[in-house]
Amino acid sequence: MRDVREVLRLHREGCVPIREVARMMGIARSTVRDMIVRFERLGLEWPVPAEISDADLEARLYGPAGVKPGRRKLPEPD
Repeated sequence: MRDVREVLRLHREGCVPIREVARMMGIARSTVRDMIVRFERLGLEWPVPAEISDADLEARLYGPAGVKPGRRKLPEPD
């Protein structure tokens, strides 16, 4: 599971730059930037309400796991 809440906390409350958040969390800068952009597009306020679990927050940001929307799963060859 991604540490979405911790990434957002560091960036929002700590005013830590994206590069430093990425280094601290051990993830790519592009991933941190993507998390922040998705959160802002979602329109939630910081801090995230306690009734929203980490799994629910991740599902809201990234959608359900599985096949990408608009893509068909091709049949596998014999």
